[in-house]
Amino acid sequence: MKIDPHMIAQLTPDMTKDIAAFLVCLGALLWLYNEGRKAFKRQPPNEELGVQHSALSDRTSRNENSIRELYRRSEANGQALARLETETRLQNAQLCNMDAKLDRLIERKNRQQ
Repeated sequence: MKIDPHMIAQLTPDMTKDIAAFLVCLGALLWLYNEGRKAFKRQPPNEELGVQHSALSDRTSRNENSIRELYRRSEANGQALARLETETRLQNAQLCNMDAKLDRLIERKNRQQ
């Protein structure tokens, strides 16, 4: 491509301002394009994303199983705690009965003396 020297000589100062603005816009567009390509290259390929998805799915499954096991244990502990509370109430009731019997025996002994 050959540039005609007479055509360049016909450029006015107003025309050169427009060319400068055009070149600045073109440079900005090229810079944005280049940055976009860099960002696109930084993303992992689909195969790698699939592996990451599989790993996350496995991890989620393990966490769900752990939560189920913890829930099962907490239910078992809750049942055991309920049994202990019942036994404790029964023992407290027995102690109260024994305490009352002991008080009556002490009163009888005091009356006999």
